[in-house]
Amino acid sequence: MKKNQKIIIFISALVVLGLIGLLIFLSQGKGEENKISNEKEKQIEEKKEEEKKEIQEIKEETGASGKEDIYELQEETDGRKVLAIKPSIQYQVALAGAILRRVPSSLEEAQKIASENELTKQGIWLPKDDRDTFLKWLNEIGNTRYSTTDDGYLMVREKGVSPNEVDQKMDQILAKNRSVAVTISGVLMTVDSLTGEMMDNPFAQMDSYQPYDYVKDENRMVLSLSDNRKGKLTHHEILMSVISLLETE
Repeated sequence: MKKNQKIIIFISALVVLGLIGLLIFLSQGKGEENKISNEKEKQIEEKKEEEKKEIQEIKEETGASGKEDIYELQEETDGRKVLAIKPSIQYQVALAGAILRRVPSSLEEAQKIASENELTKQGIWLPKDDRDTFLKWLNEIGNTRYSTTDDGYLMVREKGVSPNEVDQKMDQILAKNRSVAVTISGVLMTVDSLTGEMMDNPFAQMDSYQPYDYVKDENRMVLSLSDNRKGKLTHHEILMSVISLLETE
């Protein structure tokens, strides 16, 4: 009996020592992970500070007067760094402008409107004022019948017996993991890279043959179609140009 007790005590001691060793090992590993994590965070912060410094320097060189937090650095083909408005800011302003039908009164208003109307589904979304016109144009050149959901997303209402090239391309476009807000105003709201001020870009008025203008931020886009106020383009030409763009972007 005493012998068995000694064996049990010995085994228990080995288990305890093993657990202690495991805890020490895990603790060291955790400490190493924390060290690596802290180093990464430090590097990220240092990179941010370095970028802020570069942005400030380029602002002083170019006379750019927008707030620093709306800018990012982009590199030209010759390696020269330039200031550009963050794509997320351009997107928010363009989306808010498409909904408001005017230049937002402030960046805060633009961000608020964009947040309240954030596109949560993939596909093409149309503001209320543009739905009927876009559907009329699209249904004129496709054999498939298109409509919109209650919340404004383009949908197939009725498949055509013999889908044409437009329908086939639209199927591919609507299947992409991307959200596109489409308006037909001939104007795109943007942020000027020099002043940081929001402004309207009446591209259709300046160039009657330009079918669209757009801004893109990762997998989301705001696309403004020409309202063709001078009659230089046909609806077919405008839509086919837009379809070609959405196929490749």
